[in-house]
Amino acid sequence: MASATASKRAESKAPGPKHNIEAMRQAYYERIAKHDMTPLWKVMKNVVTKEPVTRCAPVVWHYDDIKRLVMESGALITAEEAERRVLILENPGMRGESKATNTLFAGVQMILPGEVAPAHRHVSSAIRFVLDGDGPVINYTYARTRPIIERMMKAGDVDKCHGARVRYANPINGGPVLPTMGANLALFPKGFKGEKYRATDGTIFVCAEGQGATTVDGKALEWGPNDVFVVPPWKHYSHRAGKESVLFSISDRPAQEALGIWREDTGTH
Repeated sequence: MASATASKRAESKAPGPKHNIEAMRQAYYERIAKHDMTPLWKVMKNVVTKEPVTRCAPVVWHYDDIKRLVMESGALITAEEAERRVLILENPGMRGESKATNTLFAGVQMILPGEVAPAHRHVSSAIRFVLDGDGPVINYTYARTRPIIERMMKAGDVDKCHGARVRYANPINGGPVLPTMGANLALFPKGFKGEKYRATDGTIFVCAEGQGATTVDGKALEWGPNDVFVVPPWKHYSHRAGKESVLFSISDRPAQEALGIWREDTGTH
């Protein structure tokens, strides 16, 4: 009699129809959740992906819009009241997160003549590119760097993807300008049509001069002087220049390289 009872109990625990299995699994998930655990197999496809995945979207901010709107803020709030009178360039794929890419913040700050922005410091690294005006104390001047990429272009040292490009270096150790961010300046000859490229770092570009477009996963981002645009991580992109053009860029490549996770794909797709 005891054996029969044990057999019945075993049978009652055996897998039944699919809906019974799903109910059993759900009950199990609810029990382990009370112990702050969750099954990996339920989220595996999102946690371990075949390729890098990002919510970051390709986007361009045109300087005419940026300047008009940031100038409007000058009549609404003082630099002292705002502490930092900045308009955040927020990626439309990550609304409310104050991000331009997965890891990079971008903003446009206005300091009017006679104003002094309050001194501050923060733990995050920062690179500033002057769109209009002057006044930085410590900088990498465009006037010194522009002739270098011009000489490279005349010598034929033009990368098929990136143009005649130089990397800004830390004067102390020769590495990236900052441990977590790198900066580049690239010159594109008139009529340049770059080959497709992608890498795992997200990149923010600023057009220093010229005019052209960057196609990101089939979406064309047209740019001109002082326009800002974003290329998300691991998205194929290619530049083309309607006239001789210069692009400044920053990315989180140094941070990824330090972690051993940076990858690039130079193949044509």
